[in-house]
Amino acid sequence: MLKKWNYFWGSFRGKIMAIFLAFSLVTAIGLGVFCYFSVFHQMLSSTAAYSGMVANQISKNAGMIMEQTGKILMIGNSSDISDFLYDTGTRHETTMGLISMVKLYRDSYVFSDDIKNFYVLGNDGVCFNEKLGIYPIEKSEKSQYIYNMIQENEGELMVLSGFEMGWEDRECFLIGQKIRQTFTNKTMGIIAIELDANAVKSVYEQEVLGESGYFTLFDRKGNELFHYDGTAERSDIPLREEVFSEDKGSYQKKTESGTMLVVYDRIQGTDWVIVGQAPLRELMAPTYQLGRVFFAAILLTLAFLGALYYYLSKRLTKPITELKDKMLLAEQGDLDATVAVARNDEIAILQRQYNQMLTRIKDLMEENREEQRNMQKAELKALQAQINPHFLYNTLELVIWLAASEENDQVIDVVDKLAVFFKTGLSKGLEWIPVKKEIEHVESYLSIQQKRYSDLLSFEIRVDPDICQYCMLKMVLQPIVENAIYHGIKNREEGGKITVIGEKQGDLLLFTVEDTGCGMETEVLEELRQKIRENTLPWSDHENGFGIYNVNRRILLYYGKECGVDIQSEKDRGTRVTIRLKCQVEGQEHV
Repeated sequence: MLKKWNYFWGSFRGKIMAIFLAFSLVTAIGLGVFCYFSVFHQMLSSTAAYSGMVANQISKNAGMIMEQTGKILMIGNSSDISDFLYDTGTRHETTMGLISMVKLYRDSYVFSDDIKNFYVLGNDGVCFNEKLGIYPIEKSEKSQYIYNMIQENEGELMVLSGFEMGWEDRECFLIGQKIRQTFTNKTMGIIAIELDANAVKSVYEQEVLGESGYFTLFDRKGNELFHYDGTAERSDIPLREEVFSEDKGSYQKKTESGTMLVVYDRIQGTDWVIVGQAPLRELMAPTYQLGRVFFAAILLTLAFLGALYYYLSKRLTKPITELKDKMLLAEQGDLDATVAVARNDEIAILQRQYNQMLTRIKDLMEENREEQRNMQKAELKALQAQINPHFLYNTLELVIWLAASEENDQVIDVVDKLAVFFKTGLSKGLEWIPVKKEIEHVESYLSIQQKRYSDLLSFEIRVDPDICQYCMLKMVLQPIVENAIYHGIKNREEGGKITVIGEKQGDLLLFTVEDTGCGMETEVLEELRQKIRENTLPWSDHENGFGIYNVNRRILLYYGKECGVDIQSEKDRGTRVTIRLKCQVEGQEHV
């Protein structure tokens, strides 16, 4: 199964499908990631904007409480307050009027239950406390602190928290201002209201950020006044400086439990800041759910595209698969396995070319068979050339002449050489013989010819003993030696010498046949070389180097183009023929 799967992906069809899938995968993932992050950032901006709106609403509601509380301070402009601060002789009566007026304002104030105390502090050191009555300011550290802080305040209205003032009851804050004369604008004293923190706390306890988000109230120095966190885990990472320097904004901060979204807004009329913090994963839960939907959609899309590509790849590669099957049949020898061309595209061109290739192969095979027949003819002609009837007749006449002369030893020697010559030439039908046998063959031929042309012919054979271990194509040297005798030395009155040399150079066997015969003209030599290179020498041409051509033809057929025959000749100086053969040992597969 695994092998079949690997074959599929290694096929042309599998590669097309892999390319399509890779392109679709990159496109789908890229588009999905782009869309997701676009939506994510949009949702993040919307979430931050919404959280900021919640913080802003809390700030407005808290500011409204401050504003309503500040309106109570308007009683500082009443005559009862003025009488209390200036008419010290009737202070008891004015105090009663002050108490009645405060009660009236309380009853008209929406958050009256959240007012813990009411203060009027005069410049003469007298303090009216709603709970404690009238007493000197100096007898109460709290009253003294309130008086000093508001007196030193450059503005009209001042808001202080219990945390800032260091009171035991920190769940409260103080709103106060200076009391001024109407015409002279001179400060007559201080008026202040102590308000329960629940008045503000209830405002942001009604608002939440996610499931575990929380709001916190900070003063202008960054001190936490009070907060509501429900089940949230508080972050120990400090807030940024801009929270206490800007009016509103938002940012993200990293914590051990994850990323937190922080929104902040300043409460109008105060230096206090309402800060909301919530885990981003809770606020962005719908977006994360949308991401999972995107991921599922991508998987479904890829599954659909995979099925579609599988079908389309099968349709597209069907003609190629058919062509492949036909080629496999042709590889097994069925040259009639042509393809029916029923298309008009690039694949149809391949099909037609394939059919033409089969036709050409069949033609080439027929030519090859003809070539084989020609090769057999060449081998037959070579054999006939070696077993030349004239050579046999002449040798037998030589034997008769020697016998008539009663030179029995010479008769025995010639017959023995003739037997070696025919034995090696026939070689039991074998084409490849040891180098040693080939040398014996040419030596026997030269010995017999030397008996015939004793006054004209001499020869020498020098062969490296190390090359005798190799095998070679038989009857390669003898035709070259025969050419040297009949076309070179025989035509010279003074005769000549033939030298046969055998040696090894690299992975080649080199045999050289040199003669001191009449040689060839340059034009004749070049013509012979050209015919040998182009394989153009007619079969019927038994002259002009047919033996050399025949040997070269057989070498090319058996050894390949890197081997062959090379001829060098000079008029009246002689001819040298060099034969290049591959080194091959017995049993080695031949070309």
